Amino acid sequence: MFENRKKWKKRRFGNLERLCEDGEDELKEISWPDIIKEYDINGTSLRYQLVKDIGRTAKDVARVYINGADEIVGNNELDWQQDANKIKEMVQSGEWNFYGCYFKEKLASAISMHILRGRRAMQWVYGCVDPEYRGLGIWQYMGEYIDMITEMSGAQIGFLWSVTIHDYTQMSVEKAGYMPMGFFPGWSFYGGSDSYYYRPNMILYGKVYDKSCLQNKESMQLTEKAKELVDTVSKSMPI
Repeated sequence: MFENRKKWKKRRFGNLERLCEDGEDELKEISWPDIIKEYDINGTSLRYQLVKDIGRTAKDVARVYINGADEIVGNNELDWQQDANKIKEMVQSGEWNFYGCYFKEKLASAISMHILRGRRAMQWVYGCVDPEYRGLGIWQYMGEYIDMITEMSGAQIGFLWSVTIHDYTQMSVEKAGYMPMGFFPGWSFYGGSDSYYYRPNMILYGKVYDKSCLQNKESMQLTEKAKELVDTVSKSMPI
């Protein structure tokens, strides 16, 4: 190692001003809020809540994804949601959970959530409505409800990848204050029980709940193309 470079040992890259102490007392543990919200949509009563007692209800979650998400077959990052035993295992790890929408005490829809503790973040992974219950307006309030869950969990940021084969998810999360951050052609992989697949184009959405340690714009070093993206995103989400 060259002598004049030793001064950089154990030093972070970048000239950053917003630094927060990450001690055990200061770090809020991210948790799974147990909150129930009820909405009336055109005379239909819907209840949103944490899917509890996963040892007993995992089969209900799997049924939603088996019936309503055939496209995740063949993608091993997603298709475990069709396996009740795997669902139990993932939820019991503490890093994954499911929130659901109930209609007449039946699980009509579910969304998988993942805590990324290293990033102090929560990801909305995959939402699905059982075809039997489509048309009830479930997605009208799903974004609002999951936004509340994410904020109360203690996560500093929330994010998700939205499909572009319909705009229900986009409308729902935008209503909750999530903003589009980027567009990635072919980001995901959707298969199916018929052994065919395709690569869908996806929109990255995000929301920052705690900006106290957010890197400021002045400290960013950007190429011209990267600056164009930053300027576009910053119009809707100033940093």
